[in-house]
Amino acid sequence: MKFSIITINYNNLSGLKKTVESVLSQKKRELIEYIIVDGASTDGSVEFLKTLPDDIIWKSEKDNGISDAFNKGVRQSKGDAVLMLNSGDTFINDSVMVLIAHDWSKYNVDILSYRVIVSPNVYIPATNNEKEIFESCTMPHQGTMVARRCYDKIGLYSEDYKIRMDYHFFARCKNNNCSFKYLPKDVVLYEAGGTSMALGNRPRFWKEGISVKFLYNIKISAKDFVKFLFYGNKK
Repeated sequence: MKFSIITINYNNLSGLKKTVESVLSQKKRELIEYIIVDGASTDGSVEFLKTLPDDIIWKSEKDNGISDAFNKGVRQSKGDAVLMLNSGDTFINDSVMVLIAHDWSKYNVDILSYRVIVSPNVYIPATNNEKEIFESCTMPHQGTMVARRCYDKIGLYSEDYKIRMDYHFFARCKNNNCSFKYLPKDVVLYEAGGTSMALGNRPRFWKEGISVKFLYNIKISAKDFVKFLFYGNKK
């Protein structure tokens, strides 16, 4: 059994250092294939990558955004399952991969998802209702293991989505009847302030989300209508 952890990074040296330290501190490192995809950073990230152990796979080159970087990592990976842990995100302790390995063997599903901590008392997903999470496709990519067979079945991340590519991917998983298990266990501390949270990207974030809901028949909430009034005419 092997798990591929993929970290994408662009000019986030401090976050990259935290994520790498978190991954390298995991017990049973032999379970982990670690891949870092850097988008030609100019903040010292590349120099830091050059200091890492030889068993860490990394590449630094320009890409076409998050989806492209995700796909580069998946194509290079060889693990039985893949976890996207972006620069700045960290495991909550050094035993997370031991936990995941145990649960992966126990449940044998296409998608195994956990809870991610955003801030004190704020989590993704916001509910622990497994059926609701799967139907709404609100599993966090930072806390979700995806089986290799899932990518083989439905393909990689769509580059048409610049922010909500993970939401779109999980909706496709649901649409293709991928098996799913959610466990309300905290595994990752999410670093807020990334691309999806930037104020200037919120209109696109919402529009891509609505697009996915229409494409894959996901329930549209009252909150979505409020966002429509606020973001609908913004570029």
